[in-house]
Amino acid sequence: MVKESIDSSRTITLKNIPAGEYVSVRFIIGVDSLRNTMPLTSRTGILDPSTGAAGMYWAWNTGYIFLKSEGTCSAAPTAMGMNHIFQHHIGLYGGLNSPTINNVKKLNFTFPGTYKAIVGQGLAPWVHFKVDISKMYTDFDFEKYAVVMANPYSATIANIYATIFAIAHVHND
Repeated sequence: MVKESIDSSRTITLKNIPAGEYVSVRFIIGVDSLRNTMPLTSRTGILDPSTGAAGMYWAWNTGYIFLKSEGTCSAAPTAMGMNHIFQHHIGLYGGLNSPTINNVKKLNFTFPGTYKAIVGQGLAPWVHFKVDISKMYTDFDFEKYAVVMANPYSATIANIYATIFAIAHVHND
């Protein structure tokens, strides 16, 4: 889990990668349906709702939050005690007993130019991503969508957050 406010969480180390030359990487944003529906006792580590996923799990909706963006914005409403606050908690994986929106995003990136990530022989590559969060809120209607959680507009935000990532460069150390 990456938390912008915690520097150390912004570096993710993958283990047990087979030796070889890699020209792309893929990952998902979200928690897939298999893990969302497994018994709570099987959800350990980062997926444990009471510890690793604390604050990123909807007990009322039984599912994980993939993106949590909160703050204040002068365009957000002041009615009903909002005081210019916005809250975007985006989750949903397709549903267990009844269909829901599926906001899990599978992202694929080919390394730019001739970059390769070489694993093995003492090499541990670094793939540097740029994440442009400003794309999330370009032309965003904070007055209308100050609070977005398990509603149809969450799919719009999920489609946007799938575009904020880009590979900056790769180097092998």
